[in-house]
Amino acid sequence: MAFHNFDGGSLLVKIGFTLLLGTFAFWWRDVIREGSFEGQHTHVVQLGLRFGMILFIVSEVMFFVAFFWAFFWSSLAPTPEVGSVWPPKGIPVLSAWEIPFLNTMILLTSGATVTWAHHAMCARDQEGAYDGLIFTVLLAVLFTYLQYVEYCSSGFTIADSVYGSTFYMATGFHGFHVFVGTCFLTVCLYRLARLHFTSSHHFGFEAAAWYWHFVDVVWLFLFIAVYAWGGLLLNIKTMIYSPLEQFAIVQLLPFPVLGGLTNSMLFGTLGLSFWAIINALSTGKSTSVVPTRWATVVGSIYSLIIAIIHQTLGTSVEHTRNFFVYIFSLFCMILTLNMTGLVPYSFTVTSHLIVTLVLALSLWIGKANIATGYHGKHSVNLVFPSGVPLGMLFPMIILETLGFVITFISLSVRLFANMMAGHILLKVLAGFAWTMAISTGVVFLAHFGPLVVVYLMMGLETGIAFIQSYVFCLLACIYLSDSVEGGH
Repeated sequence: MAFHNFDGGSLLVKIGFTLLLGTFAFWWRDVIREGSFEGQHTHVVQLGLRFGMILFIVSEVMFFVAFFWAFFWSSLAPTPEVGSVWPPKGIPVLSAWEIPFLNTMILLTSGATVTWAHHAMCARDQEGAYDGLIFTVLLAVLFTYLQYVEYCSSGFTIADSVYGSTFYMATGFHGFHVFVGTCFLTVCLYRLARLHFTSSHHFGFEAAAWYWHFVDVVWLFLFIAVYAWGGLLLNIKTMIYSPLEQFAIVQLLPFPVLGGLTNSMLFGTLGLSFWAIINALSTGKSTSVVPTRWATVVGSIYSLIIAIIHQTLGTSVEHTRNFFVYIFSLFCMILTLNMTGLVPYSFTVTSHLIVTLVLALSLWIGKANIATGYHGKHSVNLVFPSGVPLGMLFPMIILETLGFVITFISLSVRLFANMMAGHILLKVLAGFAWTMAISTGVVFLAHFGPLVVVYLMMGLETGIAFIQSYVFCLLACIYLSDSVEGGH
């Protein structure tokens, strides 16, 4: 009645919507009471709730199957009404590698944080579960905001041909699911704070986590099909061709501070956040005597750093206590940033000289402070060697000063040059393989050769990423040893 402008039609819609929301609220309230306070959710009842949630998610999958069917039906065989091309002429297709790619990273990260919260809950780690849920809700809100920004900046509407209809229907319906999932997780966060969940009785949270993983998977299909593949033909000219373009710092979102959000800032933050999650998973409370996989990884790095310190600085407990945290953090940060850069379409933060210079400069300043702390005024012997004839004093001061300063320059250039050279080689080989792959005949068959080389190079670059982290920290310990022992 409201759509046909009948009197009172809008009022009836508002009343019906209010009654519907009230029904939802009262029903969910009763379910929470029955499960948390009355103990009525037995194993059989929980099994029924699980099957119900699975069937609900399957029914939602069918909605998206219909939307994807409409999209592929229209795109694989474009009709004359849209010019027999896809995307239709005049549609300013959104770039998949700007906000959509950023949103993909955000949703994948939120999937990791909700899994972190679930593992923490099973391990009776209330604080870890609470932190994981907070991160998940914040990432969900950020995703919704960026989706709103994308819609505001879009150059087409839902009325612009079948492309606009399928695009906004699929992404908008997914956005609605993100909103529902955000509400679901927020309620779980409130219930967790009220101690409604235990390590063995938390199906309300499990249902929210299932729903959120469903939202993640749907968005991956949307990103690949609608954003990346759907706009590939129109946006092919925007793809990266030069091997050096992968090192360009690009502003993703304008902010009034720090020059906005750049790709360097984004992937640096994502890489370090990923390591923080691994570290949290490795140190979580567990009743098992056997360490988890994450604990084994972190424990291996711990043993490696201890061995480096003992080899270079000695086995003194004082030296281990003073330098372990710094060297361990430095190794983990460099390794994480190096590994993040190996992900396709990501950004290698350590391939920029300014980043490696800052890391090395912080070490050099610490080296100078440690020399002063250990040797006081005698630390000047690092640049003013004793026992040198007066005629040779000035040249020796210059040489010793250069030797003292050159350490942080060599450290930074070594890491920067290795990471940049490896990524350039990968890009050249990948571009060569892609050029052959889009050809026909014998040339197409021959592209498997360079493709195999690319896979082998990826393995080699993974090893180099680890080795460069190891070498950087080993040399850092050697330089710190010079300051401790008074050498140069």
